[in-house]
Amino acid sequence: MAAAGLSLALLASAAAGCSTKSKGSAAPTTSSTPPSGGATTAAGSAAQLLDAGLKAHAQGNLTLARKDYLAVLAKDPKNKFALYNLGAIAQAQRKPAEAKAKYQQVLTIDPKYNPALFNLAILTDAGGDPTGAADLYRRATAANPSDASSHFNLGLLLLRLGKKAEGNAEIAKAIKLNPALKKPAPATTK
Repeated sequence: MAAAGLSLALLASAAAGCSTKSKGSAAPTTSSTPPSGGATTAAGSAAQLLDAGLKAHAQGNLTLARKDYLAVLAKDPKNKFALYNLGAIAQAQRKPAEAKAKYQQVLTIDPKYNPALFNLAILTDAGGDPTGAADLYRRATAANPSDASSHFNLGLLLLRLGKKAEGNAEIAKAIKLNPALKKPAPATTK
């Protein structure tokens, strides 16, 4: 199966990206800088609540993280980072319909948000729609051409779909971007 990626939107100055951790992982691996500012109340600003949620999420306290992300959305209903992380929690808890809905909400806010495209592609493929998943991986590679994981997963999926030349080309792009990746061994038949 293609490498799965769950990542958190962390408060840092690095650019957004995806991890290649297993589907059940909820460890923070993506860095994104959410917009600063926003309304501040006695309970804290949306940015402070997001930070608290990220810390709880990284510590594995998904209940508290979810509560904090929902509080962010109460203040900032279009906060793609809180929505994305709610999707990541749902995906880790094996609630694919809820995760897909959150990722789709993110994509209505930012159609090129690579982590949401990547994880939605994983769920779409797992749900039995490899063609839809390939389309999502294509969108992810277009949004972030340097994302080796998206190229690699697209390549593996295309190979499964019988598109050998296109699949091998995507895998070659992935390996060029990240030489630590290995070309998969050809499938053997018994």
